[in-house]
Amino acid sequence: MTRSRWADDTGAALVTVLLIVAAMSAIAVALNHLTLSNARRAQALETQAQLRFYAVSGEELAEVRIGALVQQLGGALTRATPGLETPFTLPIEDAIFEITLEDASNCFNLNSLISSGPAAAEGGDEETSQSPANDFRKIAQAAGMVDAEIRELVAGVVDWIDQDLSAGLGGAEDGYYTQLDPPYRTSGLPLHNLSETRAIRGFGLDTITRLSPLICVLPPHATEVGRKLNINTLRVDQAELLVPVLSGALEIDAIRQLVAGRPFDGWADLDTFLADPALSAVRPDLIRQDRLGTVSSHVAISVRVGYRGQVMNLSYLYEMMPDRPVSLLRRERIG
Repeated sequence: MTRSRWADDTGAALVTVLLIVAAMSAIAVALNHLTLSNARRAQALETQAQLRFYAVSGEELAEVRIGALVQQLGGALTRATPGLETPFTLPIEDAIFEITLEDASNCFNLNSLISSGPAAAEGGDEETSQSPANDFRKIAQAAGMVDAEIRELVAGVVDWIDQDLSAGLGGAEDGYYTQLDPPYRTSGLPLHNLSETRAIRGFGLDTITRLSPLICVLPPHATEVGRKLNINTLRVDQAELLVPVLSGALEIDAIRQLVAGRPFDGWADLDTFLADPALSAVRPDLIRQDRLGTVSSHVAISVRVGYRGQVMNLSYLYEMMPDRPVSLLRRERIG
């Protein structure tokens, strides 16, 4: 009996010890997990802080590059301008730092459609009108869109921006959007960026992809009057922008050939451009020269920062108008 009781006591003690060891092991694992989690969290916070520091540095560097362009070139950018659309990489240890400069002058500002009024949005203006709605109509037609699609896009943007609840022909107001899943309402404000168009009726993925080289969104405080297309930075996939400027007198294929055949350093001035043989068939009175120039009014700068596996993409829009200091119009983080 004594030996049996001793064996039972020994077994109970062993089980107790094993339970204590298991509990201590579980506590150790939990503490180790907590320590690792805190370490990762601290590292993530430090990485985010470093990324924000790089972002501020990127904005300052962007302003320096813009200032240099204005000082050296007076904003007269060409496709041969060093650094245009070519990423500029800074050698930073353990980090990726890229800055890309693009001419943001060559586009149709969707926010300008609201100035055309409902009649223009519904096709009420005559074809000879130089309203923003008719300019957009000619650009979209050259891009291969049909009139019904274009009316829907124009009316959709106007209804999205205006503050009334009366839908234009082909447009949509809250009554349409609140029936979607998930439901939402029109903003009643100017568009903030191009990504917002995804919420507007008619702007499907195919339409946005087709029009993306041709359209843009400028904030309300941007200078729209006097904004010109820079003929020396215009890309071939932006040739449609010249259709309303040439009053539709030149076929889109001929315009593309004109842009593709541009001198490497660009046309010396507007007169040299107008003297190009490709434009000989266009009557001078049909060319809206006030819409053309060799100086860029807006420049976009993209900054890509990568550090410790995390990436931050930022976009800046600058305005460079004659006799005015360079101003930052928009700053946004992408993604």
